[in-house]
Amino acid sequence: PVLHRTHDRVDQIPGQVRGHEAHGGDRRGRPEPDRDLPRVSNVEAVLDGSTVVFSWEDPGIAADDSYQVTLGDGTETFQRTSEFAVAASAGDRVCVTVRVAREGRLGPASDEKCAEVAGG
Repeated sequence: PVLHRTHDRVDQIPGQVRGHEAHGGDRRGRPEPDRDLPRVSNVEAVLDGSTVVFSWEDPGIAADDSYQVTLGDGTETFQRTSEFAVAASAGDRVCVTVRVAREGRLGPASDEKCAEVAGG
């Protein structure tokens, strides 16, 4: 199925920077991010029915690069597109961070973007 983006904004919660890189790696013991890789910025969130759609501008990825999208609960996925959809229910709070992945290396994480789906 194809998602059709709407212009209805989600109630947005200010982004939270986790700052794991400041402590020599992230909370899962991964090495420092590769600062030579581009950093994703300005992650946006919109509501499409019961789905939260996160999107971002391409920061200049190479042909073989991908994005690592990490949900607030730690679930990770890798993809080539600059849009990520999450099914949500009323009252859910959904957060993501995005990194560029290249040849087994990860770039700096985006600021965490959170969206809270209004309760009904």
